[in-house]
Amino acid sequence: MVGSPAFKADLKKELLEAGTGRERFELLGVDREAHQEARAELWEEKLRLTAKALGVALERLPVQRSAADKVRLAAALKTVTSVSNRWLSERLGMGEPASVSQYVRRFRLGGGADERAFTRAVSKVNP
Repeated sequence: MVGSPAFKADLKKELLEAGTGRERFELLGVDREAHQEARAELWEEKLRLTAKALGVALERLPVQRSAADKVRLAAALKTVTSVSNRWLSERLGMGEPASVSQYVRRFRLGGGADERAFTRAVSKVNP
């Protein structure tokens, strides 16, 4: 996206309304860096909304790579976006990208918190 911050915000809103948020950006004539920057901005925005919905303070995440709050955030983001394991591992400090998959898998198989509360929080992020 090239344009003013207001233009970018309007375009993001239109893209989100047009799809479910899980679709990947189309690379039709867009340079790779701009594409990656736009994705990272979208994921960061969703991360902040998700943290708020789950009652997690992003600025006070525990150091442990598999901390419950980090895993809940990762699981929620993977539910509502096309976020990469690499981005999650770097942004949340979860170690290797492959570890993120394992943590989320265990969470989904029943190691997580109250399923209804999690589903409610996710629905606030992706109505």
